[in-house]
Amino acid sequence: MGKALTTILAVSLLAMVGCSKKPTAPECIGLGIAPSKCEQTVWEADYSTNSENYTGINQNSELEIMEEYYDHNGINILESDRRPILHDLPGMPPCPDCGCSRGYLITVRVSEKDTLALINDGFSSSLVF
Repeated sequence: MGKALTTILAVSLLAMVGCSKKPTAPECIGLGIAPSKCEQTVWEADYSTNSENYTGINQNSELEIMEEYYDHNGINILESDRRPILHDLPGMPPCPDCGCSRGYLITVRVSEKDTLALINDGFSSSLVF
């Protein structure tokens, strides 16, 4: 009986720790967004009108601005990364048009409960690799 109770307590504790303490846990979801030229992301739009809400962070770091935006909206970004992506064919001129990729991908890991809010902001599970 004591061993079964210990096992149940251990499993319960691991479930409570979950995504918030271990971003690689299965209940953590990876999402990505490739911002487009001529279009602001939701965090850029918020920052441009409410920059006073973004004190104490690196104002030049898009990831920090993004994380602060979502924190203000009750969403905890557990991990974030920004990496370049190849969006033009080798030997071809870069795409200058609005709607073209800015040339980088932002990936995040969040709790499953927060995925819908990020998907509504343009994130996708298909952009994670």
